Amino acid sequence: MSTKQEEMEKVALERDRLLKDAEEAGKIITQLGAEIVEARSELAAFQTAAREQAEKIRAACPPPEAGFSLNAQFGAGKVITGGQITFRTVNAQDWRMAFDEFESLAKERGWKFAPAAIPAEPPAPNRAATIAREAGNETAAKAIEQAAAVVPLPPDGKTWLTLDAVRILLLPQPDTRIKIEFYADGHKFPDLKTTWTAEQIAGLLKHVTSQDVTKAADLALRCRVYYTLGKEYQKPDGTKGNYKDIAHVRPL
Repeated sequence: MSTKQEEMEKVALERDRLLKDAEEAGKIITQLGAEIVEARSELAAFQTAAREQAEKIRAACPPPEAGFSLNAQFGAGKVITGGQITFRTVNAQDWRMAFDEFESLAKERGWKFAPAAIPAEPPAPNRAATIAREAGNETAAKAIEQAAAVVPLPPDGKTWLTLDAVRILLLPQPDTRIKIEFYADGHKFPDLKTTWTAEQIAGLLKHVTSQDVTKAADLALRCRVYYTLGKEYQKPDGTKGNYKDIAHVRPL
């Protein structure tokens, strides 16, 4: 066989191989095209289903809330001494409408806001120490003051628990008794509270302030409250708790 004929046969074989490869490549391209079409169809169906589901969820949800919610704590009469007001509007720029609604309600009900906490009156001087000091006996005067400031041992072998408060509320009650509330720093709600006679409340606070306890007041007053755990009671959730028996208040 001549060399020329061999070369022609080689060319023919190579041509046949390339044609076969091209045919296989065409099949693969066709298959890929079909898969792409199918994927696009599935994606479109998924997007349509997602839009329909979102519309169903949106239709089932209640409309955005508007107006306001009020959680207020009242002192004497209609004076708001604490609490929280939350304004809700569909559009942020509409908050003033909610505020106007609250303002109208406050005027209708005659509500007023208590002033911000004011510094408490300082405690009255110890009379015995004053007499000793006036007599020129400063050592005795200091000894009397130190002895008066000592916190007695807790009753019944209990242990003192303490609260460091920065604010107290004095809230005269309709039955002439006085409700007192102690707040730790940054707390919106009272950590300790009790309701006693005016004389008892004045005695409780004598080491930290001489404030007139018969008048409603929001006082900035740093003090340490000593209390013990008292009688057990059942909470609304079924768990047990203990009343907190306040006994002494001293300056921080």
